[in-house]
Amino acid sequence: MRTISRWIILLAIVMVMAGLLVTYAQQVVSLVPAFNTTSNVIVVGNTSSQYVSAPLGYALFFTNLWDMGSGTAGKTILMYNAAEGTAYFIQNYTFIKPTYSYDVTLGYPAIFYGHSQWGGLYPKMSPLLMLPAQVISLPGIWAYVNYSVVNFTPSSLQFDLSLQVWLGATPNETSGPQPGDLEIIIYYYTHNMAPGGSQVGTITVPTFVNGSIVNENWQVWVYYGGSSMWTIVWFVPSINQPSGYVGLNITGMLYDLFNILTTNWPLQWNFTGLLNFYVYNIQLGNDFGTSTQLSNVFENITIYRYYLELTKPIIPVVTTTSTTTTTTTAYVTTTVTSTTTTTITSTTTSVSTTTVTSPVTSTTTLTTTSLLTTISTATLTSTLTSTLTVTKEVIGTSVIIGIVVILIIIVVIALLLVRRK
Repeated sequence: MRTISRWIILLAIVMVMAGLLVTYAQQVVSLVPAFNTTSNVIVVGNTSSQYVSAPLGYALFFTNLWDMGSGTAGKTILMYNAAEGTAYFIQNYTFIKPTYSYDVTLGYPAIFYGHSQWGGLYPKMSPLLMLPAQVISLPGIWAYVNYSVVNFTPSSLQFDLSLQVWLGATPNETSGPQPGDLEIIIYYYTHNMAPGGSQVGTITVPTFVNGSIVNENWQVWVYYGGSSMWTIVWFVPSINQPSGYVGLNITGMLYDLFNILTTNWPLQWNFTGLLNFYVYNIQLGNDFGTSTQLSNVFENITIYRYYLELTKPIIPVVTTTSTTTTTTTAYVTTTVTSTTTTTITSTTTSVSTTTVTSPVTSTTTLTTTSLLTTISTATLTSTLTSTLTVTKEVIGTSVIIGIVVILIIIVVIALLLVRRK
């Protein structure tokens, strides 16, 4: 009986440790190195083949050369070296010229993950992160990239390495972006590539930079599409690094953006509506081009590692408008005390008074009286006195290996004890 009890205890220990191992391993969606990809992958795009794609693990290589003008000669190469587990963005052109004078970008070759709002792209995706998905249902998503701008010529070339996130109101859009949809561009690095629209704010975001979490300032620029097209947003970092290991809190940056949009365009968006938007896709890519024309263009950006880390969901916090253009949310250390009266538009049919106490010790009282399809007035009085701290767990390969080693040691010791008895 004692031997059986020992075996039961041993089995329970093994199951617990295996569960911990699976939990940690499932937090990362690896895109470079590509999942289950043992052969090299090469995709070539040019003026006659502008939209070429190929599977790359959970994602796709996609050339997306949408603005190649007359006379452009050369090619874009997207390459994955399976032995190295490394990806390359290569532009090699004898001449480039954009089709549309209003945009310097000839294309955005990218590693594409998710659902295309234009249709036609269907990557496998990880079961841990299936897109489209509503923002409110997402876990915390950090995008980590270890990259290097190896070389480029001429110096007047305009290009970037950026993350693009597309959002919209409907779950399975395939006919292109609609008015009110959002194209979000987050620069890792930019060279001669300026954002459009106008600057509407600055946010401070905990950002992983070369092994440490730093509070980095990001300018927020918006080109408002109105009723004719989608809206484009740029996040421009204060640290412009041609190489490095950088991690971005995508979910947190979305919440910051939602506060900015609802403050500046309250008739177009509201915070609850934006939380119900769908994230269509996440892309890591390389805008490149020129405002006029260029000859003998070459560029090489190397991606050593790229992955999405999934963490506990972030609790969204609606911030109040202040005299500064800086917006701070629930994952930044701050202390705020404010009282604000706001007029909002509502189409609800309820009369309610609600008091909410959040885990970050902020208290909000909202009293709303409104009728269907009419404009109502609400008084929003919020008193926020809180100290909010960011906690970030970086789960790496070493942690997983450590758990495996501990599990093996426990099993060996238990087996030895059983044999002695």
